[in-house]
Amino acid sequence: MDIVGLAAVILLFGTPVIAIICGTLIVIAKRKPQYKDDPEQTKMIQEIHHGLERMERRIEALETILYEPKNKDR
Repeated sequence: MDIVGLAAVILLFGTPVIAIICGTLIVIAKRKPQYKDDPEQTKMIQEIHHGLERMERRIEALETILYEPKNKDR
């Protein structure tokens, strides 16, 4: 077999094999990690969310106090 025939065989069989390997690696890389539902982590996230809601209400109250017009009787 001459060099041209060998190159043709390598291209004919090597290209699909490389494409399949690269495609498999891309699919594996893009796969989302599987997270287990952790009740403790869920509870902590809910507590953080409630704390942020309370902080938002406090900030709104402070903004109301700061932006109210001053009493003119002074």
